[in-house]
Amino acid sequence: MNRRGFLNQTAGWTAAATVAGSGLLFSSARAAAPIVVGQSAALSGPQASFGIAMRDGIQAAIHLVNRTGGVAGRPLQLLTLDDEGDKGKTEANVATLVGNPRVAGLTGFTTRPCSEAGAVLAAKEGIALVGAFSGTPLLYGQKAATTFTTRASYERELEAIVSHYRFLGVQRFGFLHLEDARATNVPLLESILARQ
Repeated sequence: MNRRGFLNQTAGWTAAATVAGSGLLFSSARAAAPIVVGQSAALSGPQASFGIAMRDGIQAAIHLVNRTGGVAGRPLQLLTLDDEGDKGKTEANVATLVGNPRVAGLTGFTTRPCSEAGAVLAAKEGIALVGAFSGTPLLYGQKAATTFTTRASYERELEAIVSHYRFLGVQRFGFLHLEDARATNVPLLESILARQ
């Protein structure tokens, strides 16, 4: 499968995962060439527990799909590279993954800086990034044209939180954040509070 085909079949993967338990997929997944999906995640360093959990969850989903025949008879395979939660290492990993002709798409990137770096490079290379786990605004714009998110943007999440607490009568807000998110999330929250 080429990378453009991966973009077109992303919806098919979602459907395949949904019907995998019903036995509707082919049973010859072990014999066909695998569909390889690349991941850059923190498997070591301060963000390791999150990166490992993300990888393990993806592996569990892949195992379920493969156990019931794969996607159109082809097994899925995850190729994970450790980025230690570092943007520069993520960029190097993305270059390695997109340079591998077996890699059809990318998934499971973690942290804001690494998701942003992966999304920009994925768009530049014309390869899909499905399921970056961040709500950073960049993932929802043209710089990340081949990124398919699986969560709401930080803005939508914060709007919903503020709206809910305003409904409950709360007028004052405190905000805890990671230092690497300060430049994005603090001005965003201040803007939302001013609008509501």
